[in-house]
Amino acid sequence: MIGAGILTVSIAACGGGDASLGTADAAALTIGGVTITNAQVERRADSLAKAQVAQTAQSGTTTELPAKDSDAFWDLRREAAQQLRDEQVFAILAKRCGAPCAVTKAEINTQIAGIITQQFGGSRSEFNSALAAQGMTLNDLQDAFRASLREQKLTSRVTRNVTFTESQAQAYYTANIATYRTPAEKRVSHILLGTKKVADELRPQLTAENFAQMAKEHSLDPAAKTTGGDLGSVAGSGLFPEMLDVVKKLKPGQISQPVQTQFGWSILTVRQTPATTKSFDSVRSSIMSEQLQVARTTATEKWRDTVVKKVQDSVRYVNPKIRPDDDAAETATTAGATTTAP
Repeated sequence: MIGAGILTVSIAACGGGDASLGTADAAALTIGGVTITNAQVERRADSLAKAQVAQTAQSGTTTELPAKDSDAFWDLRREAAQQLRDEQVFAILAKRCGAPCAVTKAEINTQIAGIITQQFGGSRSEFNSALAAQGMTLNDLQDAFRASLREQKLTSRVTRNVTFTESQAQAYYTANIATYRTPAEKRVSHILLGTKKVADELRPQLTAENFAQMAKEHSLDPAAKTTGGDLGSVAGSGLFPEMLDVVKKLKPGQISQPVQTQFGWSILTVRQTPATTKSFDSVRSSIMSEQLQVARTTATEKWRDTVVKKVQDSVRYVNPKIRPDDDAAETATTAGATTTAP
């Protein structure tokens, strides 16, 4: 999103260097027959720096652009190089994929129109101003969306045949049955009152059946308005010692005499809740949905660790200043996919 920074910035703490990458039109890196120049890396780093300033400004913090010779700006140059690299990685993979992974101009325009409508109330001029503030052109934004949409389509292709069946859900339910069990427990509730006189007057009116409603109406504990005075399990309620002593002696449904604490006078009751187990039918859909997402995530991570990484590793860093690791070998390679996201 433009308002929050069009490009995602991820800064690592690593060393600095000179104030310049070198000759502007010289190659910074090459991948898949495409050369990315020092000027392209520098321009993306400038945009990342401006986006960072814009992000902090939105939170009410004022920051200045980092100096070109600072460690912070060199971090951004390296981040810019990885973003540009990965845009080419997804372009290469999308080309291999063919028509299912092709991104149309109409799709990009739809994304941009959504930003203008949702973030700028339809104002094209405000949108353009936000782009300029982050050092971006419309073409830059289109490229960012193109890369993001390619990645989305590639991921969809990777996960399109991933399934999680009902029989798998049943097996998962059986193996994780403890997750769906709620043990029996003794729960405590109270009504907090300001004086013993008020507590003594209310006590005879209380029953196990009306206790929660009376707590909502009379308790000085603000939470009682929604909880009916429930303090949770006796075992984990963190009761004052004087309250716990009373609770331990109460049988389910019994109501205590007023007990004084530092906050006032409490009337206590306990109730026993039975152990329950959610049925498979009641959790089937959630299991299938959650575990399908897990399966898709696993497939995507495997794809990133193999297919995506293989293309990433084909990069050649012509300019050693923008390698992701200053201690890397002459033909540095990188791991993990960095996503450029609008």
